[in-house]
Amino acid sequence: MRLLLLSAILLTGCATQPVPVKPKFPEAPQSLKASCPELKEIPPETTKLSDAISIIAQNYGTYQECKLKVELWNEWYTEQKKIYDEVK
Repeated sequence: MRLLLLSAILLTGCATQPVPVKPKFPEAPQSLKASCPELKEIPPETTKLSDAISIIAQNYGTYQECKLKVELWNEWYTEQKKIYDEVK
């Protein structure tokens, strides 16, 4: 009888203790960690200023687009991770 009572007390103590299980925040997929595309180079034989300016304008647009994409992604991911870590 005592053994049964002792077993019941010990099992009750184990059952009421919460088991802290917190999954790790998922890592970003590799496809979202892709690097920005390479910028175009002005060929050394270019003699027309309009050709050089065209390539410079394309590079500027490519850079600004990639910069915005990376900044917004990093901001979103950081904010989601912060929210996830605050939840208990």
